[in-house]
Amino acid sequence: MIITLIVILTIVLAPRLTLWQVHNAATDRGYQTLIDAKAAILAHAGNPKADPPPISRILGQISFTPDLPTAGVTYNGQDKASLCATSAWAPGAALSDPAAAYTPAKSLLVRCFGRFPFLSYGLAGPSTADDEGGAIPWMFVSANLVGVACVTKLDMSMVGPGYTVGGCKSVVPFPWLRVVDERGNLLSKEVAIVLILPGPPVTNTQQRVSPNDRSPAAYLESLTVTAACPKPCIPGTYNNAAYTVASGLLWTFIDAAPSTALGPQPSYYQQPFTFNDRLIYITAAEYFAAMAMAKANGG
Repeated sequence: MIITLIVILTIVLAPRLTLWQVHNAATDRGYQTLIDAKAAILAHAGNPKADPPPISRILGQISFTPDLPTAGVTYNGQDKASLCATSAWAPGAALSDPAAAYTPAKSLLVRCFGRFPFLSYGLAGPSTADDEGGAIPWMFVSANLVGVACVTKLDMSMVGPGYTVGGCKSVVPFPWLRVVDERGNLLSKEVAIVLILPGPPVTNTQQRVSPNDRSPAAYLESLTVTAACPKPCIPGTYNNAAYTVASGLLWTFIDAAPSTALGPQPSYYQQPFTFNDRLIYITAAEYFAAMAMAKANGG
């Protein structure tokens, strides 16, 4: 059953790819890693019956939350069993259930992020413990898919209303993620999951050895769109590594061509431009469509 779901969901919900991503996908197995991770996540979420009894997970719920270091344990490829971090996260900090002791203020502080837990999802891991080559995706999940004790209906009814401060059991109790294009234009404000493949280091500051291997900034980058950008555009700095930082760009990720891409670089990026994050995402609408398909197939 789980293999069938992976095949179906991979075909129907193929990731959004720009032209340069299509070129890279044909020559680089990195995008296959992202596609495989996406398919594994959807298959897990769409098949709670595969859990050992007693089954307590509901359709669409993600219990294989991202891998983060906890006290005495570094990244180990294992999920964190429905637990997430907060905006105050530091290596070794305790994780918690997003729905526990819910308040509207606390809902803004939840951060479900970390390395993709490849062992839990049954996929291949990195060649080195520190993942020096950036072969393991980073995974970002809206807490709506994790803190389900505060969700009234985990289905398509959550698409459209948007996040409010209505509290636990409101239609959308946690914020969705946001993704913008290479010029800062909004692609989606209702994103359920973002997967980013880091790739090799692009600056000398990205030292992927302990303890730096615990920092998102050692793997993910930022870029600045200047005011000279061709319209439509939204100038500003977009930092894929700043998901844990309280700022005006919470839950926002940028999908842009890498600085290592062939051809001339965009003239409207602030220099130095060093960026090689490769990103795919699943909108809330796509996610719930996949769950409806999984249910129809016995999930």
